[in-house]
Amino acid sequence: MRVLIQDEACVAFQCKASDTVASLKYAIQEELGVDACDQCLIHAARPMTNIHRLSMYGVGQNSTIHLNRRMRGGASDWELIVKPRIQKDRWSDYWKESMETKTDMEPDIHLTVQPTMTVGEVQKQVEKKMGWLPTSKLKRMEGFKDPWESAVHKGRLVPPDKTLQDCGLASGSELITVRRVLVPEKWKIIKEGEEEEDSSSDEDW
Repeated sequence: MRVLIQDEACVAFQCKASDTVASLKYAIQEELGVDACDQCLIHAARPMTNIHRLSMYGVGQNSTIHLNRRMRGGASDWELIVKPRIQKDRWSDYWKESMETKTDMEPDIHLTVQPTMTVGEVQKQVEKKMGWLPTSKLKRMEGFKDPWESAVHKGRLVPPDKTLQDCGLASGSELITVRRVLVPEKWKIIKEGEEEEDSSSDEDW
């Protein structure tokens, strides 16, 4: 369907009623250059929350959504301390599972965020600052079905579709973000009479 985003000018976007508000914000970011974290979308006088679908706000064909831009440094801004981690898994082609895990600790990142941002949006910011590939471009190995990323606050996993305030975070809170990396390991069972070949490699480990 076609919706109209009213900013300084009126711009048309193609989307689905089942799309989330967050996905529309990222489309606006790509088209208009307004960071998704700085957008406040309003339809029929109702502010729209990132995790909800457009259909929940009655958005339909040719609906007009107003775009307000948040100013940085406002009273609602939080400082979030993010502790990025890279979890490297030696992934066995034979067993289809991780045979060994190593975690690298990266330097802390200080982000200015809003309490209504989702954990997933924070992960996107970390991805950009760290120069990591988007998860959509990562190649899954056979047998690997876990999420590429996870986030932990006070020892518990926090869902990517929940807002920071819903997860109990506050300004100055620490959030651990973990990115998985698969390192291929061609281990196999050595049968009697076969020679054992050392196929393991310390490259990228």
